[in-house]
Amino acid sequence: MAFIKLDKKKSGNYLRIMKSYRGDDGKSKHETLYNLGKAEDYSLESLKNIGQKLYELGGGTIEELKKKMNF
Repeated sequence: MAFIKLDKKKSGNYLRIMKSYRGDDGKSKHETLYNLGKAEDYSLESLKNIGQKLYELGGGTIEELKKKMNF
């Protein structure tokens, strides 16, 4: 499953698209799929669009997401 992670560093807040999966040993692991850069470089609307696209790529629909988020 893909998700967006916010890393807080001294130089700023950075966004990464991550993937979680189970390794051969059965433990949960994470892999960075893409580094988005500084969070401050994105508007709230563009972050919302990125999240929606990730949800759709995962097989969900925006209507399902809105129901889960009580919109």
